[in-house]
Parts: sequence; C-alpha cells; structure tokens
Amino acid sequence: MKTPRGSDLERRLRLSAQARRGEAVDPELGAILSLVAERRGARQAPLGSASPGTVLARTLVGPDIALLSVARPPGFNFLAGQAVKLGLGTGPTRSYTVASAPSDAELEFCIERIAGGNVSPRLTALLPGARVELAASPKGSLTFEPSAALHVMLATATGIAPFRSMLRELSARRSSARVLLIHGSSYADRLPYAAELTALAAEQPSRLRYVTTISRPGEPRNQGWVGLSGRVDSLLSQYVGELTGAVQAYACGNSGMIAATSALCAARRIPFKSEAFD
Repeated sequence: MKTPRGSDLERRLRLSAQARRGEAVDPELGAILSLVAERRGARQAPLGSASPGTVLARTLVGPDIALLSVARPPGFNFLAGQAVKLGLGTGPTRSYTVASAPSDAELEFCIERIAGGNVSPRLTALLPGARVELAASPKGSLTFEPSAALHVMLATATGIAPFRSMLRELSARRSSARVLLIHGSSYADRLPYAAELTALAAEQPSRLRYVTTISRPGEPRNQGWVGLSGRVDSLLSQYVGELTGAVQAYACGNSGMIAATSALCAARRIPFKSEAFD
C-alpha cells in the first residue's frame, strides 16, 4: 500500500525536526531515510565506532570552501578547538576542526575543497539529507587556555574554525576574556565567518578585536576590497608591543604563517599553540 503524500511529508518534517534537536530518530522514520539513501547510493558502511550525522545545511564560501551543518549525535562532546575525523563510509577519513561551540545544538565544519583530494571534494558536495560519518572521539590540543587574560588568535582561511568555536563558547558563557583575532587569506572570498565575527566584535568592542587582511590586494579577484593588506605575521608584528601580561597565542592555518608567528611569539616568550592545515 502506498503512503499518502501528506503522510510522507509529515514524516519527513518530523524526521528533520528530530535531527535538528539532536533527538533519537523514530525507528520507522530511520528505516525510511536509510532506504532513500541506499537508493541514491549515498549510504556507506559505517566507520568502526563512528556516530552517523545528517547534513542539515550547506553554505558555500567562495569557490572552494563549504560550511556543513551536521546533526549532533547524542552524547557527542568536545572542547572548543578540537577536531573529529569525518568520512563517507569505509573509505579514507580526514580530521576537521569543529567550528561550532560545544554548547551549540548542531555541529558545523568549515571545509576547503582540495583538488584531487580523497575526502574534501566529496564532503563539500554533500547536500542536506546526506549522511556523514563522525568518529566517536574528538581529539586535539589547540584548546582554550583560561588562565590567560589576553588571547591572540591567528588564522588563515579555514584555520578560523577553532577560533570561531572558542568565541561562540566564550559568548555563551559571558566570559570577560579579551581576544585579538587576526584572520588572513590570499583572497577576500576565503575569509569564512568574516561577517559574523565582524558583527560580534562590534557588539563586544572591549572584549574582541577582529582584524582581516588579504595578501594579494592587486589581483582582480580582490577588486573592491577596502580592508587591510599583508600577511598575518606582518600584522601581528604591528600589535606585538601591546602583548603584555598574561598572554596566550594560538595559530591555525598554513604552516608558513605558523612558523613566522611562532618566531615572533617566541622572541617575546609568549606561550604558543598551533595546528597546521596544509
């Protein structure tokens, strides 16, 4: 017997609502979703101890970055700045930092599509309703150091992910920690979350200073850019005189930026934590 269209729509809406709230999905509805995924060739054999998530939304940033919002599996806990392995079945997996806060209801990932890559081209192409596999245990030491009074966060392109997570969590906790965040890229359309972080800095000017910069201002792709230009390390050198007291520095992104900013911080004996994305 065929299911009436109205009933099918109600089931889909209920399933979507359950997934967004992070609730357990009704077994009958889960079976329907699995059947649909199998017919589309989207269902993969799960990773050993992985927890599956459903893609809730995809937002494209420029030509090669996608923000994926994923339903959070029950009991999935992490610290701001940590990463989790993502995959699409029994094939290869890659670690991606969670860009949402531990207190957020959904998980978000900021993923750059790497040409010829085994994982990123497939992940960035996923549409809402697709399934992604998440390893059960997040890992990583690029986490927030609460003992510092001033936090210097340095990012290139998608390296903003751990800092967006930290800032959202600090806001949720109404923390008084002060943050200087320098976010750079070759191109203006490779600065994910720039609008969100600019708005947050405007709301909390005494707590957050958000600085964006591009390193190739003369290229046609950056036409219309009116912000700062230069590399992240060159901008940090302009602020280094202000870095006094209990300071903690963090860097995430390309290894060249990390090496240069690490040297600047080491010269001033500023504790430094980093993670390379290249």
